[in-house]
Amino acid sequence: MRFLSLLILSLLATVSFAGSFQINNYKVFTPEEEVSVNFYNNNYYRNKKDIKVHFTLYKVDNVEDFFSFNTLSSYGNTIKDSLIKAYKQVKHWSYISHKNRYSDAINLGKLDAGVYILEGMSGTNIAQIPVIVSEYSLVVNKSKHELVSFMTESQSGKKVKAYKAMIKVGDKTIEPEYYKNASALFNSQELTQNYYNIPVVAFKNGQACVTGAYFYNYYNQNSDTKAYIFTDRSAYRPEQTIYFKGIFRKKEGFKYTILSDSITYSIYNHEHEEVSTKRVALDD
Repeated sequence: MRFLSLLILSLLATVSFAGSFQINNYKVFTPEEEVSVNFYNNNYYRNKKDIKVHFTLYKVDNVEDFFSFNTLSSYGNTIKDSLIKAYKQVKHWSYISHKNRYSDAINLGKLDAGVYILEGMSGTNIAQIPVIVSEYSLVVNKSKHELVSFMTESQSGKKVKAYKAMIKVGDKTIEPEYYKNASALFNSQELTQNYYNIPVVAFKNGQACVTGAYFYNYYNQNSDTKAYIFTDRSAYRPEQTIYFKGIFRKKEGFKYTILSDSITYSIYNHEHEEVSTKRVALDD
């Protein structure tokens, strides 16, 4: 099996809207990090008035049950009130969004590993988002109807064995076809669909880690050119040097020729921020 699109780190993009404000976060945090979510005042462009939001942070007690009952949707996350009220309340506070500020960062401090629900209420408007803190990360590779995932320790980069994984596609749950050498292999025609976000969820020691694996399909753009990118390993530890190479072929009739021009490549981090761009010449 040949994989295209290598090394996708833990990433969770979640957004929740309310009538007058919006909260979101785009990553899985580690216990060593300060947890922060983004806040947007939707009234800023309307009548520009202050709004008061009451925040409550809940901790999920059974992580696997939570993900089996809830769909990982990028937008409009809604969790049943009966479930939320059964969770342990970690903290509660009020926040004033001033009329001259459109956005702000809400700092939750350092949190123990676990899955949390952040709920914001302003009048009759309610917004909810999951906040995940984990000692683990996921590396994902996908090719057509197959997907393989590896769980690693976030700090050391070491592979983790004996974990449980699943894929959430819409309201469907896909189990691995089998586990082998610290990897979970999925095989499903559901994976061939043009899904923008296919979250892989993995569980270990009562913790969860999630990757929003973004796979882009481009149509009618350089359709005659094929690229094959390879790295020297599947995962890296911090400060390690990454080596990669690529082969670029152009279709001419029924034949392919190797390109010998130059290309521009870009490297992005797990938050989809560009960290490097360079133009290089292709050689044999």
